[in-house]
Amino acid sequence: MGYAVKRIPDPAHPTGDTIASLSRRSFFARQLVWGPNSWTTHWEFTHNHIGALLEKAEPGGVPTGFTSNNAWNLNPLDFHADGTLKEQDYVAAVGLKTSTDRSGVAISVYNNADHTGGKPFDPNELNQCEPGYDVPDLASAGTIQNDVLIDVQAAPWYGANCDWASDWDLPTLSPVSGPTCNTFDVGTTVKVGVNLGDDVARRCPTYITCQPGQNCCIGRFDAGVHGAVKLTVPCGAGTTALSICCTATPGKLK
Repeated sequence: MGYAVKRIPDPAHPTGDTIASLSRRSFFARQLVWGPNSWTTHWEFTHNHIGALLEKAEPGGVPTGFTSNNAWNLNPLDFHADGTLKEQDYVAAVGLKTSTDRSGVAISVYNNADHTGGKPFDPNELNQCEPGYDVPDLASAGTIQNDVLIDVQAAPWYGANCDWASDWDLPTLSPVSGPTCNTFDVGTTVKVGVNLGDDVARRCPTYITCQPGQNCCIGRFDAGVHGAVKLTVPCGAGTTALSICCTATPGKLK
């Protein structure tokens, strides 16, 4: 699990080699190989981290029908009321949470169409129209593209304001305006949607150029004496060119 960076034509040399863009996107690989070492399993912290996706409720609590900081109730081994696994919901949530490009952002995550699909409010699912979150942002069907990328669909704002959407050619998903809120129509083309808090400023999920004296991830790196980094993916990988950017220390490229 990490970020891929899309390679794009070099504006300074249109007929030459491509360059790494500043647009990153979440990938989900089954194996990571670094030199002689291979990893097929990863661990995540629960507190304010991706491990929260697996937790049913806060310690000592019960599901409320909405996410909390440390419990999203999307364990891929758990089941919905209709008997289907939550595995695609989990993959979608991973892609959406990691696409916010920052920590501490107020978001509302939902997979139950209790406002757009006529379903009842379900405390064991994540419901639409949580009060205070009326800005539809991103959505995902929980599918894998180009063998490693988690699919993402974006609100129209991204296409009008972010190279990120055009670099990756992300589909635009228009929100549904209802009597009580604005939301994505989950359960049809997407599994999970995310709304931003009413007072949260939008932001393009791209790397910024380095400020003087700072260390930044710019989408290209030299593996040096430690050997190359590669992803092991199934045969028949897609043709999209990717550069994998790995940070061993936050903000520092290793």
